[in-house]
Amino acid sequence: PYDDIDKNSMERKLFKVIVLASNYGGGPNVIIGQLLESGVTISFDEAREQLKAYRELFTTMNTNMEKLVKISRSRGYVQFALGKKRYLRHMLSQLKKIEDKQSKEYRKLKQRIERIIKNTPVQGTAAVMTKAAVRYIYEEIVKNNWDAKIVLVVHDEIVLEVKDDPVLIETVGKALKDCMERAFDEFCHGFPNKVDIKVVDKWEKE
Repeated sequence: PYDDIDKNSMERKLFKVIVLASNYGGGPNVIIGQLLESGVTISFDEAREQLKAYRELFTTMNTNMEKLVKISRSRGYVQFALGKKRYLRHMLSQLKKIEDKQSKEYRKLKQRIERIIKNTPVQGTAAVMTKAAVRYIYEEIVKNNWDAKIVLVVHDEIVLEVKDDPVLIETVGKALKDCMERAFDEFCHGFPNKVDIKVVDKWEKE
């Protein structure tokens, strides 16, 4: 269950890094580096085995990722929410100009293109959802004439500044939660989602 997950546990950090590394073309060294930033140490062999186990467990996702790369390269763009496109033609053109297909330059650019293709549907859709949530909460603030304002958006977090009134803070917090869940459901209907609301005197990125 979601509520039983310890956000600071080593298992969660390891799994999150492995998912990102696998989906975006990273290897054991990427996993080691990312975990070190979180204060977790893991050997190269451990990272390699964990990555291998993940890919063997989720073979369908790996297959779909490879299909996405193939389709996007042939189209010259990768598509995400609302039919939006990220064009790859310039980079694909540069790739074709490299004669030595075994060179480090070719391999590096090819991997970069594949990372963009794999990353864009997730990050692009997340950005669209966040923008929708911002629009919804802005409309609620204006409609209700609340003493609150949108201060900042950081990835999937929306930071509001609200008058120091417990009732208003609770009301705006609930509205923000509803707006974010509404935006998520529009693009990922049927998938589980949980929005956490935190009230602090000073915002800090965890």
